[in-house]
Amino acid sequence: MNMHPDFGEWLRLVMIDLDDQLVNLRWEGVTAFIESASLKDIPGLASLLFQWPADATFESRFRDTFRKADTSFRNKGNDKEVAVIAGTILVEMIRSHKDKSCRIVSALSLRCAEFAELRSTKLSPTFVVIGTQYLANTSAAIRATMHSDRKLSQLANPKIEELAKLAAGTDETQRSKIISEALQLFQTQLKLIIDTQNESDALHLLRDEESNALWWMIGQHSTWLERSFSDIETASACTLAGFELASLVRQSPGPFAAPALLSQVINNLSDELPKTIAIKDLANQFPFDTTKEHLKNSQGMLTPVLQIVLTRDPSRWQEIAASIHIDENATISPLDLARQAYDEMLLSSLLDEAI
Repeated sequence: MNMHPDFGEWLRLVMIDLDDQLVNLRWEGVTAFIESASLKDIPGLASLLFQWPADATFESRFRDTFRKADTSFRNKGNDKEVAVIAGTILVEMIRSHKDKSCRIVSALSLRCAEFAELRSTKLSPTFVVIGTQYLANTSAAIRATMHSDRKLSQLANPKIEELAKLAAGTDETQRSKIISEALQLFQTQLKLIIDTQNESDALHLLRDEESNALWWMIGQHSTWLERSFSDIETASACTLAGFELASLVRQSPGPFAAPALLSQVINNLSDELPKTIAIKDLANQFPFDTTKEHLKNSQGMLTPVLQIVLTRDPSRWQEIAASIHIDENATISPLDLARQAYDEMLLSSLLDEAI
């Protein structure tokens, strides 16, 4: 795996005595870790990047990988170096991991972990920007293929018919060769038909997704609560909008226009929509009992909004805020809250499926 062109510069942000040999040794560790990395490792990598307490077993395995490449790699006291390396691994998983779900989850984890910059660090923005760009590009690329020039009527191969006619007037040996060639052609055509059908099914999924999302946006109506969004408290309405739109996604990372769809819903909530919302209001307002059947599992620090909603105990707000590493008086814009809820729902769905 080729070294990321910016890896050396990223390391120099946190390491003074850095030479090319050390950069190469660190990259050797990056490569070794990625070779065995899976979806289950992504939450741990995000924790190391944002310098949160990580699972002890995961962190030990992480550090052991780099000590194998360089015995001088420290066991503690190098959290910033570890943060850069963890961020680099997430970026490389986005860039080159063979599993598409792994690429998408890595990108979503970066966005969700930052929590609309409420938990941003000096090191995280570089990596979050890469994740955000990947999600936008992937969504656009998937939906750029929402048409097919292939028609089943165009898949017939006239050569098969010609071979059938030839076979009728030849001796047994020649006929066997012709039939064998015809069977090979038939197998090729059958694969083409199956591929065309699969492509058609995928297109139908995308069209259903976009049609459902558009009608949901036009209706301005919560399908979970069966009420107009404008009749729901602002913090809850924004969160529900994000959750509900994510539940309509049929192919991650969802519609390219998701931010615009959410914006339309949010901007119609009220003529006097507040510029910011106190996050603690979500703990006080969210209608958990009437939406719990739709909610996904919290992924801990990666899904702070889900964590707040599922904890549903306003009396413990200070404890909850501390546990998800935000200020107890933190505020967020309505649209950012909706987008965070949307990203978290997508992320949790993908991780639930993997587990």
